[in-house]
Amino acid sequence: MTWGWRPVTLGGVPINVLVVDDDPSFRVTVATLLRLRGFAVSGFASDQDETLEFVSTSGPDAVLLDISLPGPGGLDTLKKLKARGWSGPVLLTSSNSEAVSNSLALESGAVGFVPKEELATADLRAYLQPGPRNG
Repeated sequence: MTWGWRPVTLGGVPINVLVVDDDPSFRVTVATLLRLRGFAVSGFASDQDETLEFVSTSGPDAVLLDISLPGPGGLDTLKKLKARGWSGPVLLTSSNSEAVSNSLALESGAVGFVPKEELATADLRAYLQPGPRNG
């Protein structure tokens, strides 16, 4: 596994990921992890309204989305993103490893589901790199 020294790019530009989670300490931790893996972190959101606003104004390349957001949860947020024409990859995550099945995540329009405790070892490039998928 290659750690961070090689940027993850799209057309030579680093892939910008929006991190959506209501826990500030998790946002900092996962932002560090993403940067070590070669991604750029374009910003943070803590609920559905912030997510929709950020995506419409800042246009990240990918979204890492917690399922357990306050108010409307991550699945509802994903549904609204898709209804607004968002076509970038959305990776669902949760501290509850059984929050959603990978098949439900895919049916909902996400590229998959990775529990938070597995993010450090998951192949995030396979999930967050925009473009055609093999699976």
